[in-house]
Amino acid sequence: MPRKAPKYKIGDTLWFTKSMAQVRVTEVLGQHKVYGRLYTVAKIDGGKEMVATEDGLAPYSDYPEV
Repeated sequence: MPRKAPKYKIGDTLWFTKSMAQVRVTEVLGQHKVYGRLYTVAKIDGGKEMVATEDGLAPYSDYPEV
């Protein structure tokens, strides 16, 4: 059974995978299915759009199909 995309909400504090920095969600933009997996797209402090995966956050630019 596939794992579900993380359910993030405004105000959640998350780890940014590559730099291990903590960021705060300011807006949840929705969920999208890519290659059979669900991803949550969220805006973080500073207005940057990120894609939430089971491992943490990745830049939206890393997932152009989302």
